[in-house]
Amino acid sequence: MENIITRVSLKGWIAIFIIFIVGTVLPGCIGQIIDAPPPQGAEARNLDTDMKLDESIRAYNAYVRQENAFMESWAANIQEAEDKAAQWAGVFSQLTSPEALTAYGLNPASGAITAALFGAGLFFRRPGDVSQQTLAKEKEDSFNYGQERAKEIKNG
Repeated sequence: MENIITRVSLKGWIAIFIIFIVGTVLPGCIGQIIDAPPPQGAEARNLDTDMKLDESIRAYNAYVRQENAFMESWAANIQEAEDKAAQWAGVFSQLTSPEALTAYGLNPASGAITAALFGAGLFFRRPGDVSQQTLAKEKEDSFNYGQERAKEIKNG
């Protein structure tokens, strides 16, 4: 049996070498050849609009990690705020329960009457309030004065 190295011609060795290079190196380089741009709005997320496949995959993975971290942080903040709200709601419900008010020497009925009076005060005019007609007249007078003053300045 002849030696296989001596049986293959130089052209055969070159073909084998080319097939080896094409089979091992080229698949690794394809990602740097093919375009895979991100979707519209990439500029708003500080992404390059012209990316090759390899860059696009890395940018996508980094973006997903960043968004996941953002969403986890946001969810943790929401959960913390909900816990605080529940604690405060518990405190207020304990303080304003009829039993607690009576323990403090307050009558819940008088509290309701006071709250109703204060609430009704929201619908009544307060001293110093200006009616809409008076306000409109003041605005018109001010505008007219400004127009007259502008004519005076223009005429010298």
